[in-house]
Amino acid sequence: MRKLDYGVLVLLVLFCLILQSTLLATFSPGGLIPDLILIFVVSTALIRGSTDGALWGFFAGLGLDLISSGFLGFHSLLKMVLGFFIGLLEEKIFKDNLLLPAIVLFAATVIHELLFLTVAASYRQLEVRLLPVLSTIIFPLSLYNALLAPFFYAKLLGWYRSRSRYQGEGRRI
Repeated sequence: MRKLDYGVLVLLVLFCLILQSTLLATFSPGGLIPDLILIFVVSTALIRGSTDGALWGFFAGLGLDLISSGFLGFHSLLKMVLGFFIGLLEEKIFKDNLLLPAIVLFAATVIHELLFLTVAASYRQLEVRLLPVLSTIIFPLSLYNALLAPFFYAKLLGWYRSRSRYQGEGRRI
């Protein structure tokens, strides 16, 4: 990939951060805000692999850390780890299957939110009752993210393919 391509992806991350923290936070059905950064990281990891998944997970998560009031570095660490492990699936999947990103993102959202609640509860930032949180927040949010995943994934996959086809990149996407 060229430097310009990385610039486009940085702008996409910034757009997702701004959209997630402003417009989607204002017009959120049931108080649920989709995690566009997690959708981006999971999609990138499934398309490009564990290295890109971890790198984009770290930097996009750091951007989320900078605009949130939580622990600095927590989102970047969590999204980096998720991006790495999900990226390990990259060579084992059929990339044109749009159901797979939805399933993977559903599971990634559940894991992400459970880890987030575990850390928050361990630092006594909030008191957590697991069953109500699972049924009212985590599962609906996971479903919401999973429904958005195929659209985001398809656009990102098409963009990556258009960039690698003409750049003489050795890796086939």
